[in-house]
Amino acid sequence: MADYYSFSYKKGNSFFHKITPWKKLVIIPAVSIIFFTLPFYFSLALIFLQTLCCFALHFSIKEQFCDIKAVFYYGVFLYAASFIGNTSSLFSDFLSSEESFSFYSFIFIFKNGFINAFSNVQIASMLVKIFALMQSTSLLFKTSTSLELRSGIETIETFIRKILPVSKKNRFTNAVSLFITFIPMVFRIWNEIKRSWKARAGKKSLKMYGTLFTVLFSVGIKKAWNSARAIKARS
Repeated sequence: MADYYSFSYKKGNSFFHKITPWKKLVIIPAVSIIFFTLPFYFSLALIFLQTLCCFALHFSIKEQFCDIKAVFYYGVFLYAASFIGNTSSLFSDFLSSEESFSFYSFIFIFKNGFINAFSNVQIASMLVKIFALMQSTSLLFKTSTSLELRSGIETIETFIRKILPVSKKNRFTNAVSLFITFIPMVFRIWNEIKRSWKARAGKKSLKMYGTLFTVLFSVGIKKAWNSARAIKARS
């Protein structure tokens, strides 16, 4: 588990691992998009099914949470923004009513701003749908290696070029596969530099994030450059 990072491949011999890569690249996003357009309780059903699949594939709770924790941070941001907006609106309405302001008025505004923010059905519905999309993405990356993803993208592009009156030479496979496979690479780099920070007795603080984000950008650009040169040398 110390070597696990978000959206990393986990070796296995399950049914999902054996599915042809191009099928996963077509089916998983298609199912996610379909459920995203349906009412949110369909997304709840998808989340339940995908969670069962993850447990059946022996993905621990920690591994699952590691991939979808960004949704929780996004949810905190949305609800905080909604709370600030509702509270500001109530405060403005109170001032325009020419009533005397007191401590109880402040409690009333704060309480109603909180209730209005956390009873926002639209935010909850959107977060549920995004959660389902992130789970689908997690399943795709956990059961597919970088080479399998590239192979799947190449198969799809080859098929499209056969049925359309365009050049038969694949032009987008390298760019798209690099973009997709760079997602887990970024998390791997972040995991490595954060471990190095802790090994040097560094503490988790704003200074850590300020320092490591600079390193993440530098190392990420370097790896992207090396990957691009390697692909160009082989073409």
